[in-house]
Amino acid sequence: MSDCPCQSGKAYSECCEPFITGQRQAETAEQLMRARYTAHVKADMDFVLATHHPETRSEFNQAAAQRWAEDSEWLGLFIEDIQNGTSQDNSGQIEFIASYRDRAGQRHKHHELSLFERLDGTWFFRDGEPAKVKQIRRENEKVGRNDPCPCGSGKKFKKCCDLN
Repeated sequence: MSDCPCQSGKAYSECCEPFITGQRQAETAEQLMRARYTAHVKADMDFVLATHHPETRSEFNQAAAQRWAEDSEWLGLFIEDIQNGTSQDNSGQIEFIASYRDRAGQRHKHHELSLFERLDGTWFFRDGEPAKVKQIRRENEKVGRNDPCPCGSGKKFKKCCDLN
């Protein structure tokens, strides 16, 4: 039993494989998004093309996507946010980060807000755009590198808990 590349915690055969092979249809936008990520890991651009919305399918460059998928070592998928996209909805959006390493060994993060639409009971990827970077607001005052470590060790922060 191998884990599904989409990191759902399920076996591939019980998670994305039935969608990619056409044995099942995605019931939610999240299932389709996870299967599309897994298709990139498996370099199955036929599935990615087939799950593009019919109105935007002509915009998909299958050869370029195939090269990107094959030239990448896919490291993981993290879903940031899901808005709608349930089995009762006709549209949904999912913000996600897909991490990968290119042939040169450089790590990258593909951070996207994907829009999904359901037509006649079938979910399709409609469009994607770069996700807006959210500004992080600290709840506590920033600890300087030379300040005492807040963990109470008595050491400077840079010699104790600083992860940078």
